[in-house]
Amino acid sequence: MDPIATAFAPLLGQPSWLVRQGHGSFVTLEFGDPELAVGDARSRIVRLPEREPLTLTSRSAVVHGAWHLWIYCCLWSVWADDVELAHSESDDVTIARSLQVIEGQAIENVHVDAYTSATVFDFDLGCILRTWPAPPGTYTNVPVDQWMLYQPSGFVLTVRSDGRYSEAPRNQPGEASTWHRLPA
Repeated sequence: MDPIATAFAPLLGQPSWLVRQGHGSFVTLEFGDPELAVGDARSRIVRLPEREPLTLTSRSAVVHGAWHLWIYCCLWSVWADDVELAHSESDDVTIARSLQVIEGQAIENVHVDAYTSATVFDFDLGCILRTWPAPPGTYTNVPVDQWMLYQPSGFVLTVRSDGRYSEAPRNQPGEASTWHRLPA
């Protein structure tokens, strides 16, 4: 059984929402019913201009979809009607505009090349999101996580730059994961 097809099967036909650029060129897409994730209370030091540092307690509250796709340490491009709208090195405004085009489009198909880890995410209204490994040394000289699919089951499907994948509980460190060759 193809682990990529199995993980994405419940997502097919689901519209994307809250498609956005994160830190640097990271991109996140939400699918399925919204869920609120509230973190634990934590103290932190806040430094404001012309004031003594304050120790304040806060917690995070973030809305995610039942499925959360995180495009991570890889190169990527967004296409529509055979035109590249943006890529991972585009300016923030161009990236934001291209991601707005994906917003609301339903994921239709996902294909991962077993040898290169390049991935094509096809959407129902014609958008295509392509990912591929960055050249060695861009992030590190060891294999890096290209993208992760957080699933309602609590498992995360991760595809790495070396043609390997893992499916492990979200609270399990990556180095403890068992990595398998992508199916050809």
